[in-house]
Amino acid sequence: IYALMLELNESSSTALIMVTHDEHLAQRMDRVLTLVDGQLKEA
Repeated sequence: IYALMLELNESSSTALIMVTHDEHLAQRMDRVLTLVDGQLKEA
């Protein structure tokens, strides 16, 4: 499913927002934000 999501993201030139607790999956993204004390921070 992950590969299909990335393929659709690239082929349609759209943004993909993913919420996950999987750090390995998050590391494969172009940009990662982390929620810290209720605020989004660059990871």
